[in-house]
Amino acid sequence: MKKITFKRLLQKSLSLLTIFTLIACDSSSENSGTGYIKLYNLSANAPSIYLTVDEDLNSTDDDHFEQSYTGVSFAQANSNYELEAGAYWFQLAWQDDDSTASDNLTVLHEHELTIANDTIQMIVLSDSILTPQIMTYTIPVIDDDNDDTEELFNLRVLNMHTNQQEVDFYLSKDNETFNEAQLVDEIHYQELSDNHKFEQSDYIFYITEQGSREVLFKTNSISFTYSSQQSHAQYT
Repeated sequence: MKKITFKRLLQKSLSLLTIFTLIACDSSSENSGTGYIKLYNLSANAPSIYLTVDEDLNSTDDDHFEQSYTGVSFAQANSNYELEAGAYWFQLAWQDDDSTASDNLTVLHEHELTIANDTIQMIVLSDSILTPQIMTYTIPVIDDDNDDTEELFNLRVLNMHTNQQEVDFYLSKDNETFNEAQLVDEIHYQELSDNHKFEQSDYIFYITEQGSREVLFKTNSISFTYSSQQSHAQYT
C-alpha cells in the first residue's frame, strides 16, 4: 500500500476548504421542517463510499423513502442532501459490481439517525476501512442576515488526525505572515470546533501542535467570497 505522509494528508485536507461547504442558507426560503445530511470520507484505504438513507430498512412498500447518493471517494465530501425532519436509518456501503442500487452494495455500517429542522447531520468515516470509525456531528444551519450585509463567512474545524491529538489552527490575511496570524481554535482529536465568523477575504491557514509556534503546515492563499458555512478537517 502506498504510504500517505502527514504533509500530504494536510495538503489534501486543507485544500478542501474551498469545496467543503456545509450549507449556503437563503433567509428568504419558505421551507420548514427540513434538515440536511452529508458524508465525509476520511478513510485513506477506502473505496468510494455510498450513503443510503431509508425510512425503514425492513419495509417493502413502494411509497416509503429510500435514497442512495453518489459515492464519495477519500478526502471528499458530498453535497448537503435535504430531508424532511424525522427518524431514518442510514447505511454506508461500497460497490462490488457495476450496480449502485442499494440492494447490490456491500454494507459497511448502518445506524439510526434523526434529522432535525435547520440542522446538518455530518457523517464522518475515518481510520482503516477494515476497522472504521463512524462519527456523526450535528451542526446548526447558520442563517444570519448580517453575514451578507457585513460580508462575513463561517468556519468550523474538525481534527481527525490520530498523530496530532491536539492542534492549534490559525489564519492570517494572505498579505500577512504567521507572526500576525490569529488563533482560530484549539482542537482535540475528533472534536469539531465552534463556529467562527471572519471577514470575507483571502486567507492563509496554519496548523501547529497545541501551544507551539512551530508551523507544521500552511496553505496557499484561499479566497472566501461568500457567507457559506465552511469546514476544514485534519485527518490521519
